[in-house]
Amino acid sequence: MKNSEVDDTFESLLKAHARDPKHARRLETPDLSGKGTNARCGDAVEIEITLSSDGGSVEDAAFTAKACGLCVASASMLCELVHGRLSADLDALAEGLIAGQTTDTNAVWNALLAVLAAYPQRRRCIELPWSALQNALRQPRNQRMISP
Repeated sequence: MKNSEVDDTFESLLKAHARDPKHARRLETPDLSGKGTNARCGDAVEIEITLSSDGGSVEDAAFTAKACGLCVASASMLCELVHGRLSADLDALAEGLIAGQTTDTNAVWNALLAVLAAYPQRRRCIELPWSALQNALRQPRNQRMISP
């Protein structure tokens, strides 16, 4: 995936997440989960989020996917980016990526934006996990089972 508009650092970061995705697993008791599919290519991804006990921030994030490398890398990067963030900020974060806004100075964020700009024909591959995150945010929160 070489494109002169994509910095080598960003490209190597993207390839690393595609080859060895972080957080590619299921969560035992997610508070939020959302799915996304792309009917054109068959990509499917599910994002799961566990919130802190007060629901204020992301404690853990994971994904499962049957998708292309760009989609898997984007899901992996999403999980890395949302960890520790305020749950109230997640929708704005997803909207920012989909809109291509540079609201974050994180290298992972900038890599995603660089690839979006360089490969507009693959936009849906990169956005799919973020749409799944938005779907998760629109679902009612799961009730954790509390042991007596």
